[in-house]
Order: sequence, then C-alpha cells, then structure tokens
Amino acid sequence: MAEGRSPVKRQGSSPVKRERRSPVKRDRITDVPRTYDGMVTNFIMTLTHRRPEKLKEIQAIMKPESSTLDMFSFIWGLREAHFKLSPDYFTSKKSDDSSFIYWRLGNTHLSRKDKDLALKYFNLAIQLAPHPPMVIDDKVISSQVAKGKDDSQEKLEGNPGCHSSEGWGEYVSLAYAYEARSYLLFDMDEYSKCKRDIELVLELGCPPMIAAKLNHMKVLCEERIESPREEAASPTSSASSHSRRSESGGSTDSSPQRKPVVESPVSFKYKCSDPPVLGDRSSAIPAFCSSVRVAFSKDMGRSLVAKRNISHGELVAVEEGYCTAVRLEHLRTYCVVCLKRTLAPLPCPSCSMVVFCSDHCRIQGLANVHWQECPILPTMAELNMGINPLLALNLFMKNTHTKLREVAPQVIAETRHQPPELRGFSYEGVYDHTHYRTVYNLVTNKAKMGYKDLLSKAMEAFVIVKVLQAGGRYFRDSEGEKFYPSEEDLMFTGALLMHHMMNFGCNSGGIFEVEIIGKEVDKNPIRLYGAGIFPAVSLMNHSCYANCVVLSYGRYRVVKASRAIRAGSQLTCQYVDVLKGNLMERRARLLPQYFFVCHCEACEGNWPEGLQYTTAFNLRCVRCHVLVNANTKKCSQCNLYYHKRTTVSGEPHLTTYEYNLVRKKVEQALKDYKRAEHRLIRRGEESEADMKIVSNLIELYDDFVELPSYIHVAAQSTYNSMNYKLACSAYTVEDNSPQCLVS
Repeated sequence: MAEGRSPVKRQGSSPVKRERRSPVKRDRITDVPRTYDGMVTNFIMTLTHRRPEKLKEIQAIMKPESSTLDMFSFIWGLREAHFKLSPDYFTSKKSDDSSFIYWRLGNTHLSRKDKDLALKYFNLAIQLAPHPPMVIDDKVISSQVAKGKDDSQEKLEGNPGCHSSEGWGEYVSLAYAYEARSYLLFDMDEYSKCKRDIELVLELGCPPMIAAKLNHMKVLCEERIESPREEAASPTSSASSHSRRSESGGSTDSSPQRKPVVESPVSFKYKCSDPPVLGDRSSAIPAFCSSVRVAFSKDMGRSLVAKRNISHGELVAVEEGYCTAVRLEHLRTYCVVCLKRTLAPLPCPSCSMVVFCSDHCRIQGLANVHWQECPILPTMAELNMGINPLLALNLFMKNTHTKLREVAPQVIAETRHQPPELRGFSYEGVYDHTHYRTVYNLVTNKAKMGYKDLLSKAMEAFVIVKVLQAGGRYFRDSEGEKFYPSEEDLMFTGALLMHHMMNFGCNSGGIFEVEIIGKEVDKNPIRLYGAGIFPAVSLMNHSCYANCVVLSYGRYRVVKASRAIRAGSQLTCQYVDVLKGNLMERRARLLPQYFFVCHCEACEGNWPEGLQYTTAFNLRCVRCHVLVNANTKKCSQCNLYYHKRTTVSGEPHLTTYEYNLVRKKVEQALKDYKRAEHRLIRRGEESEADMKIVSNLIELYDDFVELPSYIHVAAQSTYNSMNYKLACSAYTVEDNSPQCLVS
C-alpha cells in the first residue's frame, strides 16, 4: 500500500477518519492558501524541504509511459498531498439584508435614469434574496440564509434601507426585488419578462394595492405581447419603484397622472440567436453535413475532408456541446444551462452564484448538473483553477458516478482494440458526438508531455476529487442515495479526471460573443465567457489560413465555409488569426498548448509579412492555377487559351472563361466590396445586401484570381466578423460605452 493511503473501503462503509483542519470562515484571516496555485506552491515547497526524495520519485512516475491510474495513485498516496492540496470549503448564503441593499441601489440609479445599473442591482437583489424551497425530481432545494451581517454587506457602503413588511409574504426581499424589476422591464418593453416577474410577485404575496397595480400592468403586458405594434397606455404609477414607495416605508403613490421618472433607454442590447438547422446530416458524423468524411494519416492523425466541392458560406456543422461551463466571473450574466446572455435572470433557489434564463433551464439545471455543483461552486471560485476543471465537473456530473463506472471501462476496452482512425466510432461506424466515447477518445498529447505537465494534471485531478467528496452529491448510487466512495471509486475517478484534464487542455473550445464597444466592428474584442467540449468539431485541424469559421450560439457551435473548399481538401478552423501576429508569434501561441508546429500555407509563406496590402490581382488558369498572361490570354504552363468560355478537352469538369469579362467582374466586385466593407466594418451596419457583396468577391477570387491575396484574406475576415456579430453579440446603442452590460 502506498505511503499515506487510506485502506480500501467498500461502498457504504464509514470513511477512515484522519486529522484535518476545520473549515476556515470567509471573514477569518488564515495563512493557509485558498487558491489552487497557492496550495500547489505549498505542496511542492513542503516536499522540497522535508522529503526531497519524493520529488525524485515523482519525476520517475510522471512520464508518458505511466498510466493515469499509477500517476494519480502515487499523488493520492502522499500524506503531504492530503495536507497541502485539500482545499478549505465555502458555502453560498442568501440574505434579506444584502438583497435590500442592492434593491435600494437599484432604486437610486433608477432615480438617476440609469437603467443599466438599476437592472444590474435589481438582478443582484433577486439572486441574493432568500428563496422558497423548490422540489425537483423529489429533491428539496432550499437556501442557506445568512444570520446577521454577511460578506456581501461588508463590501457595500450603506444599509439595507427601510422597507415595510406589512402585507407581504414570507420572502419579502425577493418579492420587493421582483416587483421593482417588473416595472423596469415594462419600461424597457420587455413584456414577457415583465409578466413573468409580476406572476412571481403575486405568488410570493404582496399588499392588495400593489397587487391591483401589478394585475393592471399584467393585462397591458398581455395586450402588447399579442399586439406588439399597438400603443398601450402606461401602467398606473410608472416604472419607478423607488418613487412609488419611499425609503422610509411610506405609503404608495397611486396617482395615475404622474409623468414617468425614467425615459431614457438602456444603453446596450445583445443577440443570442438560435443556431441554424443542419438539414442534410452525415450518417457517419451526425454533427456535420453529408459532404464531409473523416480521413486519417500518420502525420496529422484524423481530419475532416470535403467529399464534394463546398461553396463559400455553406453551413457545414451544428453541434451541441457535450459539456459546457460558464467562466466564474460571468456566472451572473449567462445562463449556466443554455449559456445564453440573460437580461432578467431567474436565481438558483439555493446559491447566489448562478442564474438561469427561464423556468425550463432552471428545472433542467436543478434536476442534474447544477444540483450537484451548487454546494461546491463557492469553493471552486476560491480555488480559481480556470475553466477546464469546471468543464470536467460538468462532464462527470452530467454522466453521474454510477453511469461512468459502467460506461468508461467499456470505452477504455474498446479503445485498446481499435486502430487510431476508428477510435470514438461505434461498431456501426457512427461518430456520435452525444456519446461519451467520442469525448474520451479526444487526443491527450500525453506522449509529448513532460513530468511537470503530467504532475500538474495529477494535482488538478486530486483537488477535484477532494471537492467532489466534500460536495456530497456526486457519489450516489443508482437509486440516488449517497454513499462513501471506496478507495477503488476514488482511484477510478481521479485517473479518469486526469485523462480528461489532458484532453481538455487541447480540445476545449471557447464560447464567446463579440463585445461591440464602437462602430468599427473589426476592432471590437471577443469576450470569452465560457467553454465547451465539442467532439465532432474537434476533429477539424488547425490552419492559420482556415477555410471555415466557427461561431458560438450559446452551447452550440456552428461551422460555415469561409471560402470555397474543393473536394478532397481538409476542413480547417483557426486557433489564431493570420492577420494578427507574425509567424513566430503564431507558432509561440500554438506550441505550448497544442504541441505542434504549424506548416499551413500562411506559415510557409510567412504571412502577413509576405502578404502585402494591394488591390492589384491576376487571373489564374482553371487547370494548373498559374498566372494567365494578360496580353496573350494564354496559360504559360498548360497552354490553355482564355478568349472565350469552353470545356477543357479531356476534362469535362473544367471550363475556361473569357478573360476580359471576368476581369471586369472582379474589378467591379472590388469597388462594391470597398463600399460594403466601410458600411459593415467601419460603421457597424448590418445589411444582407452588403454581406452578399462580400460573398460575391470571395467567390470570384476563389474561382478566378491567383492566390494568395491580401484582399481575399481581408474579405474573409470581414465575412467572419459579421457572422460573429450576428451569432452572439452585446453592443452599445449609443457611441459611449455603458458602465455595465448587466454583469
């Protein structure tokens, strides 16, 4: 038995007791590091000073030839790991006082006509307010209510403000917050969301006078939802909650003639479009269209190849993430289930960390994944381990411990007997992105990792196992009953976690939206607010000059052809932008994470240094793609003439063209493109006609112009930028950037 390892325990047995620190309270200063990086530093320093021989043993075991089980077991067997890598645990509590503080701040900013901050604070008031218990799948989900002053109050100046509880129900702070937000949402023309908030207030309980006004506003919402163009009268007593009820708890102003206090619109808007529907799906790779197949080579591994010519702009793939996660700093802005930005979120009834966009998403989250992660999210926030551990937690909780114990060994056994090109495919030859085998068989690059990389993955797995143990909701049997995991359960979980921490490192895909802070679209940053595992899209190889653009639609990834893709060519996506950074900078970004040196045409041609800006162009031969002489209209290599359109002898799939006519078409397309680019990129206008102009130029260059060309690359960049914007984006209505985007 390894040193420091607990004896093997069976399911249901009591855990072996060992001495450990009591959980440290948030408001208590401690010399124990709370972050993961601090814990790792302490662990390594302890081994270095007290047992340096263990570091040599670590170097011996942490090598590609060792199994993940051997590596994880070694770390688990070190007593120093249990002392230094066991995190302190934190809880998330709700508080009436904290909720009322934010409610008061929302009213204050509403009186200043700042709807952005008012909405932000009303949302926070709802998230922090104690919530009635909810029963989902026989699980009672309720909140821990902070007694006295809590952390949220300590970070705020001021006090909760005076409020009257007379006539309100038990959850008065929640009702107050929903009521305040409902008036603001009505003033923002968000009638469906306003109606939902009104119904929640009425369900929670409120005084008869408030109920009468809310019911009147609910009728107006229903009228406007049914007839959106009809101008309905303003609800009795305006959208200003603070002016209806004084901070001293005074009476409600019932005057219907009073002018609304808030008149200015919110300074931002956003798009969270639903993904397009992929019609002609491949029977072998259902996430992709039937025009795509999987290929394999020893040098590049698996790749996706076009079975036929694919046109520019063609929809290639639509894939829902197998597992997804929102970055911790964005948890209060995006729904943790569908990963869409939410204007008026619904809270978790238990914790104050996450939000949902709808009742449907909230029920779905509380029925499975979020119910399990709810008690451990505060600890993960303190550890600050990054996005991949959150993805791993999502994967394990989605599948459950019982299911993984059944499925994972079968998948591992399949993998051992399958050649590399077939791994992840079912016996029927289907690469089903909804099945766990596709995720398990994503490349890990384990053979290219050094001992420091492998040790890092083992320590990450160790900490996550500790967190899963502490959460108390992951280790459950098939009946949903909690049990104490045996040593075998822990080793299985840790080894599998380590495997996924390796393949997530080079396969997790960012989920993003374009943050439009100015009119010049190409200068606006991309906000990475989450990540996901997309097994089918992960089969695409990288090229700095990619022929596909990958778009985020919440938890979905959509792939479109950004230029023509000829039959037999690879479908590629871009990890780094060819127009941003030189060759060495791009390779420096790719090598540490993906373990390869790129040799695409952009790297071989040293773009962008070797790709100078010019609008000049040359037409090329349809057969050999070399320059056609402008004077003789003849290809110098294959002697084809381009005086008129004719079929090439012996190659009926090729057709020559009339040189002068095509040249005039390209010249006119260039002029149209420059005007369209100015409207789309410089002025930020959205126009289907301008997008068609950009597509037309790209198609002409694909078919006739000698490549590479700066204009061809720039036009694709314009096309991609507008697709990003049309998929998921958040942008200001006015020129000035708002103080917040309801974050």
